[in-house]
Amino acid sequence: MRLEFRPNLSPGDRSVRALIGFFLIGLVYLGFIAGRPAVLAVVLAVLMLMEAAFGY
Repeated sequence: MRLEFRPNLSPGDRSVRALIGFFLIGLVYLGFIAGRPAVLAVVLAVLMLMEAAFGY
């Protein structure tokens, strides 16, 4: 069995995910989000940025 993964995000989707990721990181950095919600926001931001970078 061989799995083949193809990119499934258009450039527009990738741009939106990257903007959301940077926005979440900015909110945490500036202190608008703190504590456990900040950890969740950073995790989501990293996932969004990874999806934007790799396109999967």
